[in-house]
Amino acid sequence: MDDLAVRQVAEFIQSLPATEAEQLLRRLPKHVVTAVRSLTISIASRPSASSPGLRLAAERFVHDFECHRERCRSADDGLRYLTQIAPSRLAECLLDECPQTVASILMMFPPARSAAVLLEMPDEFRSDVLLRVAQTQPISDAIRETVIQALVDSVAQRRSNPREQLAEIMRHLEAA
Repeated sequence: MDDLAVRQVAEFIQSLPATEAEQLLRRLPKHVVTAVRSLTISIASRPSASSPGLRLAAERFVHDFECHRERCRSADDGLRYLTQIAPSRLAECLLDECPQTVASILMMFPPARSAAVLLEMPDEFRSDVLLRVAQTQPISDAIRETVIQALVDSVAQRRSNPREQLAEIMRHLEAA
């Protein structure tokens, strides 16, 4: 969040009644609230300049933040879902991806989970992925969300194949 956005939110909050200001502040992340509160104190001595532009900027900021928080929650749910899938099934889906993409995905999982998935991959592909893990840079939240959702969709699509479901049921029956 840039300084101008924080300043606009602070000015807008300054113009609100105390109860409305507190409700708005509860919807923001703590580091933003701290910045807004410090700015609110510094602009409190100025005359209030409540304008529709400030209100719109503050509302847009809060909306964007809430959308981001919802997307992160959705991505975290997707990641939790992926950690519950059998490593062999996840590896099967990941084999369709390039090694760099697989490396980026595996970096999102706990090390033990990544190792379990890697063990299900062919040796040559696994070596290539491990080399890429060593070279992987952090990815943005937006890319992380997109990758997780695409992988969840891929797993769900494979799971919806009736023949594969039948084969999986039969494997469980044979094991019992």
